[in-house]
Amino acid sequence: MKVTFKNIGPVKEAKIDLSKKLNILCGPNNTGKTYIAYCLYFLNKLTFSKLFSKIEITELKNIFKYGKATINLVELYKNNKEKIRKIIEEEFNEKLQTTFGLDKDSMKKIFPNPSLNLELDNDLVVEKLITENSYENKINFGENVSFDLIKSKNSIFIDIILTIKGNETEDDEKGFFSFIITSSIIEIILKSFFNFVYIAPVERNSIYTFSKELSLQRNILVDKMLELKTEKSRIENPFDLVERRATRYPLPIRDGLEISEDLANFKKRESKFEYISDMIEKKILEGKIIITREGEVNFQPNRSKTTKLPIHLTGSIVKSLSSLVIYFRHLANEGDLFIFDEPELNLHPDAQIIVARLIAQIINTGFKVLINTHSSYIIREINNLIMLSKLDNEFEEIANEYGYTVDNKLNPEEIGAYLFKYKKNNVTAKELEITEDGFEVETIDDIINELNSRSQELYFRLKDK
Repeated sequence: MKVTFKNIGPVKEAKIDLSKKLNILCGPNNTGKTYIAYCLYFLNKLTFSKLFSKIEITELKNIFKYGKATINLVELYKNNKEKIRKIIEEEFNEKLQTTFGLDKDSMKKIFPNPSLNLELDNDLVVEKLITENSYENKINFGENVSFDLIKSKNSIFIDIILTIKGNETEDDEKGFFSFIITSSIIEIILKSFFNFVYIAPVERNSIYTFSKELSLQRNILVDKMLELKTEKSRIENPFDLVERRATRYPLPIRDGLEISEDLANFKKRESKFEYISDMIEKKILEGKIIITREGEVNFQPNRSKTTKLPIHLTGSIVKSLSSLVIYFRHLANEGDLFIFDEPELNLHPDAQIIVARLIAQIINTGFKVLINTHSSYIIREINNLIMLSKLDNEFEEIANEYGYTVDNKLNPEEIGAYLFKYKKNNVTAKELEITEDGFEVETIDDIINELNSRSQELYFRLKDK
């Protein structure tokens, strides 16, 4: 699926291919790359509630007569794909304001006439995506009514089985049940396009450090008590106030705060990708990220087995990568979209190279990744990993020399790269050509060449003195 964003801050147009396993956004500061990352995050978070009431699944009528219905998911998609596309675009455009935490006036000034256009995958691609996954769920309505939804892997059909204990269902209940089941079935189709999404924003350095102070609920409560001191606030609609306070941060920041406020519970979850967290701790952090019983984040350096530092006393690299450790240890699922805003943040060049290899490993484990980067080190190492994938005969020799592993290889066909650059007063995202030796980012390469040339000239002038 390809998405085209228009009029997003300075970005006049940006077209991103979400079918790629790795998308890389490059370009100078203030060209809207983070805005696009936020939009992609928001798009994958939408619930599309309008869609559930607009699509009718006629086969569900059989379920109340025969106790079972079988639905062809591919045919359901084909018959409704234009409706699906249109409603997704509408809901995105209507709800975009909440993503950036803006009021209506600010939204009009910063994002005049924003829009999203979708190019859905062709039917064969969607059929392949639908058949790849299995699905099983039980929906209970009280103690007497339940529905089992079962879809086997390599099948395009889903079975819905009704179980009723006691009296038959009323007509109004049937309508409600049908709506809930329709919602579940449409969500299965939407998962072919959209993934569970997690974002590591540039503000990740601060979220765990200041999460208690930045708690949204606490802010709402404190601000309300302060405003109640004035007579004006006594006649203000409290719901307007709550809405204004709740949207003071962009959605990725609000979601990050929500996770940080509930770490004690998230700690109980186990992800099968914990080994990625172990690798980050071993190769980069040289210590362990620990979540305390109270939900606080601590760091235990390898050099001191008894010292546990609160997150605010750790180095910037720990603050920058602690959210990744927590995500892969407790939250990650195969197929997630992982958005990594400026992965080079606070990292020494050697650590940036390790992160580039980590990104490759994450992709080859079954994730999709989007990064927004200014780092020549990360881009150069990604190019190295692309070339590595074309050197099968020499791989073992190269791997022994440079420490590569098989899962560091990157297939150029699975990568998209985009250069965000001003042209007059607007930014356009130019898709970069990716070959077997990688891709070039002119705004970075030109600066490096200029700096090298300048250094060479100064060096020879100094020697000629």
